[in-house]
Amino acid sequence: MKYDVVVSPVREVSLRGSADLAFWRERLAKEGVFPAEVAGLASLLICAAEARFMGLTFRELSISVFVSRTRSGATRDGAFLVHAFNSNRFFAFVERTLFQTPYHHGRVVVDVELPAKAEVTLAGEAVLRMEMDRGEVAAGRIPLRDELDGFEGPIFLPGAPVGKPIQGRLFFGKLNGSTQVFPFLSSDSLHIRPTANCPVLQWLVDSRFTGEEWSIRRDATHGKSKTTRRTAVAEWFEV
Repeated sequence: MKYDVVVSPVREVSLRGSADLAFWRERLAKEGVFPAEVAGLASLLICAAEARFMGLTFRELSISVFVSRTRSGATRDGAFLVHAFNSNRFFAFVERTLFQTPYHHGRVVVDVELPAKAEVTLAGEAVLRMEMDRGEVAAGRIPLRDELDGFEGPIFLPGAPVGKPIQGRLFFGKLNGSTQVFPFLSSDSLHIRPTANCPVLQWLVDSRFTGEEWSIRRDATHGKSKTTRRTAVAEWFEV
């Protein structure tokens, strides 16, 4: 796969979690994709990253749902990018207009050093904040795994015509690198403050999103292809 944009090094903290499967099945049915099922739940990823591109430092945070080729959701084959924020207003504009991705401007904080955290602020108000418990880190938090890991595959975009799933858009993306994985503890924090201008925050609340696992990469590589119509991978879909 050719990636038209490759960025490295990337400092990244992600929170994988679960949410109500029926909610996301209904939500994604309008986009012609199927959420992957894990133990009867949908699997979501909130990924925050800091990097440099064209000499400019930027930070972004994206919210995605893992998706499957099949309606049963038995396999995890890609992701659906629900919403994203970029700290650079120009980069957010380019993403929306040239790549047709759901990026919007927002103040983003990313800290990959323990206790890791990420935050999005809109109009001076923190609308999403996730942070490891400081006391647990001070006591010596041990990772579950420390290995090379990541994701590579199709990333589907909002805006598919209803009833015509292969006429939507997607790009291929990758993120990988040395990864430390930690469990999300009950003492860790996840605060979501819905706002009328950003429906995805309410969707996280309504689907009862719950954190399960942190991933921290201090030297990751991110890549993305050009955005294309789904007809280019029509065989991907179960029809």
